[in-house]
Amino acid sequence: MTINLVWLKRDFRVDDHAPLYYSQQNNRPTLFVYVIEPDYWQLPDTSARQFEFIAQSLHSYTKTLEKRGGYLCVRTGDVVELFSKIHQKYPINTLYCHQETGNDWTFSRDTRVFNWCRSQQISINQYPQQAVFRGKLNRDHWQHKAADWLNSPALSAPSKINSLLNHHSGLALLDDYLGNDKFTAKAMQLGGLLAANNTLESFFNHRINQYLFGISSPLTSVTSSSRLSPYICYGVLSLKQVLKQAISLQVNKRQKAGFIARLHWHSHFV
Repeated sequence: MTINLVWLKRDFRVDDHAPLYYSQQNNRPTLFVYVIEPDYWQLPDTSARQFEFIAQSLHSYTKTLEKRGGYLCVRTGDVVELFSKIHQKYPINTLYCHQETGNDWTFSRDTRVFNWCRSQQISINQYPQQAVFRGKLNRDHWQHKAADWLNSPALSAPSKINSLLNHHSGLALLDDYLGNDKFTAKAMQLGGLLAANNTLESFFNHRINQYLFGISSPLTSVTSSSRLSPYICYGVLSLKQVLKQAISLQVNKRQKAGFIARLHWHSHFV
């Protein structure tokens, strides 16, 4: 028996999730894996605050995954070493993942993982979750390509998941932060789908009315900005779904246009 492996990185949702969706288009059981990488959490641009947000988002993700019959495996260590151990016990047919737009460390790690997959004749299916396209691309061409991607249909979550596991595994590892800092916040934004949806709803119902007037000031941005950045950054919300909901809003046209423009700029500046 061979399996599918869905590798989670910054994509903690089931809706509009290409790796999840396409992994369920065959009869192979699927293993969902998140890896806590000790070396990553020693980098200067990582923090306990980020890890706490990710942990909260993953706990939320397990609930939505479990409703569909899926279960999450959390492990600590080097991704290539862990995938190699999995491959020895459950031969991996295909790796499914999103393209991560991170830093040089994550890019190098992805390169190592994909090279290992090729050496093991494991197929790699990698999907964008932002309008970010690697390689040489003319800016004008990017605009057309980005528009096509952003306007493409969002993928629905499978109603039933063919899961390799019948229980979650390793969730307790999310309680232990492996970094060497204590950069937390007393009133930080909470991770997870419920917090994301509440933030989205409060912005569309209230804060968007002052969006363009307040986002440039640190004093007013707290009550006028969307506050959606962490949820989009870590894939709790789909960029395409946020955009589609924004387009359907019945609010001030200028405020609406300003927010939609910045959703497009998000991928451009990334």
